[in-house]
Amino acid sequence: MKVIPIIVPLYKSYHCLERFIKSLELEKTQPFVVFFLDNEFKPLGDGRPFVEQQIMDICEKYGFNLLKYVVLVSKNNNLYSESVNMLVDEATRTCEFDRFVILNPDCYALKENWLSDMVACWDSIKRNFDKKICTLGSLQWGNEEKTQVWHMGCMWKPEDQKCHILDWQHVHHIPENLVYTGGGVGFHKVDGNTGTGIMIDYQKFAEMEGFDSKQFPHYSSDAFFTQETQYKGYTHYCCTVEFFHQAGNSVKN
Repeated sequence: MKVIPIIVPLYKSYHCLERFIKSLELEKTQPFVVFFLDNEFKPLGDGRPFVEQQIMDICEKYGFNLLKYVVLVSKNNNLYSESVNMLVDEATRTCEFDRFVILNPDCYALKENWLSDMVACWDSIKRNFDKKICTLGSLQWGNEEKTQVWHMGCMWKPEDQKCHILDWQHVHHIPENLVYTGGGVGFHKVDGNTGTGIMIDYQKFAEMEGFDSKQFPHYSSDAFFTQETQYKGYTHYCCTVEFFHQAGNSVKN
């Protein structure tokens, strides 16, 4: 079973880390390794990053395996697209993988074996429905009571409603036409996925040379990636693996 890298750009989100790591550790079956990029870099007295000690303390508190958590430091305060590219490059030097997951630290998995469910859903889509799958998003709840869907994938806006060529909108409901895989995980086809809780095919990501960090350094790089992969005939899906996305909380002190 191949490891799944989890890519986490870190921005002023030290306050999210304990809950975030606890939610990751709901996964009990699928091997994973987490790559953080600390873009704020709070050094300790010995020069080590503050976040490194924080993660060590969290792992010790709950008995988690510290070796699953890798911290990189950027003193240049890289923006989102370059942060993702750097972390994926680091992952290729550390492990062999065919797909990876991007997560924000204010996005919390809600059920046990969430990553195993995403892998199983992806494999079922590829085996039974569509061999050209490029990304698989997740169901993002906007509140902990799970009464508000933040989004479940994205669709391009009609041309007459677009403010610019990459303008799209979230799917703010659970579609009725879900196709179900084993274990009760449903999926539907979308134009793309954005933000967090996204599984991406590594070979297709490498083929596109990652996110376009020059043209889209912090916003719209995922939309552009989706558009360009669509032009190549690749496809995108979203599934019912659940997260609570406390949107915007990762940039608060």
